[in-house]
Amino acid sequence: MVEIPAFLFGLKTRNFSMHQVAAGARVELIECIPAFPRKLRESKPREGFVEDPAYKILLSNAREPWLRCLVDIGFNFGLRKGEMLALQVRDVDLLENWLTIRDSKNGDSRRIPLTRETVTLLAECIRGKEKNDFVLTRLDGSHVCQPRKTWYDLCCRAGLGQMLVEKRPDGKTASRFEGLQMHDLRRSAVRRLIRCNVPEKVAMAISGHKTRSVFDRYHITNDRDLEQAERQIELGRQSVSDVETNTKTDTTSFAHS
Repeated sequence: MVEIPAFLFGLKTRNFSMHQVAAGARVELIECIPAFPRKLRESKPREGFVEDPAYKILLSNAREPWLRCLVDIGFNFGLRKGEMLALQVRDVDLLENWLTIRDSKNGDSRRIPLTRETVTLLAECIRGKEKNDFVLTRLDGSHVCQPRKTWYDLCCRAGLGQMLVEKRPDGKTASRFEGLQMHDLRRSAVRRLIRCNVPEKVAMAISGHKTRSVFDRYHITNDRDLEQAERQIELGRQSVSDVETNTKTDTTSFAHS
């Protein structure tokens, strides 16, 4: 039996009651409030991206229909892994070429227009299924719940990743994947939408981003973006030079006439 000190009788703290104390719970008073940093340093966003050549390599190495569909939807529309795995046949409209996302991270549903390639891949995945069946299923009909190992195998075949064997402090060995992550598809989709001149508000509606701060963490520039900017600057300078040359020519001709 737990012996309760006399000064605790009739005491009911914010987090403990007398019943909890009787069961052996410890009641301790905090003498001072510890200091917390005003703002924790935010980690840098990942910079893994998938370009068109790598996307084609992934598709060509994806052996099952569900995996090809996952790569396509993630790369083109930036769906989250959980959103793709939760898709059901009733969410796919092949007549109007629309996809409905019902189970979203932020709780809001959204509709996405589909490309012809995506429609073809989805049609292969839902053939012969009922409306409440999952879209992404393996060849044996089981629902794809965790595609991590399959993704690692795909990236290794495509030359976009490798399995590293490391030795633990206890002497045992463990394997670790290093390379392209599945979430890099989502990050790549955001940047591709912007590159295709899709308005940012529309791009956020497609990818399901509600806050601009998170969206900006995905829209990261790389060397290719900077090189493209340099070419645009060069073209702009050339256009200005051509206009100035034409203006001088027109003025000279007018003076001689």
